[in-house]
Amino acid sequence: VPHAVPYLFLLGNHDFYSFSRAFLRKHFIPERQHLRQEGTPDLALYFSQLLCRSGTRRHEESFSLAAHQRGPRSFEQMERDEHAAKEHGGAVRMIFLDGYDVSTIGAFDAQRTAAAWTFLREKNPTVDTNWFEALTTDNTLRFVPYNGGLGREQKEWLRRELSDAERLSQRVIVMSHIPIFMPASRPKTVMWNAEEVLEILQGSHAVKAYIAGHDHTGGYCMDKAGIHHLTLPAPLETPLDVAELFGVLDIEEDYLSLHWHGPHTVGTAPQPKDNVSHALWPQKMVLRQAPLKPRKKEAVQAQAQAQAQAQAQAQAQAQTAPSESVLSESVRSLSENVSELEQAYQKVTIGEP
Repeated sequence: VPHAVPYLFLLGNHDFYSFSRAFLRKHFIPERQHLRQEGTPDLALYFSQLLCRSGTRRHEESFSLAAHQRGPRSFEQMERDEHAAKEHGGAVRMIFLDGYDVSTIGAFDAQRTAAAWTFLREKNPTVDTNWFEALTTDNTLRFVPYNGGLGREQKEWLRRELSDAERLSQRVIVMSHIPIFMPASRPKTVMWNAEEVLEILQGSHAVKAYIAGHDHTGGYCMDKAGIHHLTLPAPLETPLDVAELFGVLDIEEDYLSLHWHGPHTVGTAPQPKDNVSHALWPQKMVLRQAPLKPRKKEAVQAQAQAQAQAQAQAQAQAQTAPSESVLSESVRSLSENVSELEQAYQKVTIGEP
């Protein structure tokens, strides 16, 4: 849409029900992302996008797509914009993951699809007849055909993206259709290799939030590493009398704020007793902070050590040096001795015995 807010697509299982991977990549993934996918499969649907600041004063600052500009633009122009975004302090990197990289419905080719079915049947013996009959624990409910996982190439690409973001002091927000943190979703809507992906994200202090869908009811939880996991409610189950369902995410220096339009819980989610829609997430989601870099940490430690040594030396000097009262007493005593000597000298000079 010309002159409109730029948009990027995050593809999920309902897209793969209707279209092929090749069709979705051609029509919904920006061409420039195709050119950047060096070392990745030809049909990769995962990519990253930088956001940069606009505005001159703090209260006017907002984030916009670094590569967006009204009118057609060349790949070289987009690269220059992205380079400027990288050099700009406080840039945000959005990482879009393909949760159906390994799956039975959206895999790259027949070989991968067959491998996904083999994996799924090992985890779920009755998947061909009854999806949930053999799944009796929360940790096994995920092994059904409408979920998927990340393959080896995508995980390696994700590690490179996070390493690059850390090097450039960028904040990272990860998005995927499928949740990876069970407390923020229902067990049956979690990614197949969720723990593996979560470990990668928790290992990078650049990652601030993970935004997903898939679980139509929505959910929120912050994990032990301080990453905010938001599962957004699905418009698919919104009541007919609800006119809109969307959110606007404000990215501040030290917190995120999601402004939601529409009900916060939909579908089969538990409804509050007062029948009022309450937010599933905090009004301000404070961002986890990265530890001090080694050189900076050493400098801070050296400064603290120098201050401690100076303080210790000052205390030692105060203990060994004579106090003012002692000095005053010594001066008074010396003055009295001089006075007595002067009197004795006067007596001698006038002949007194």
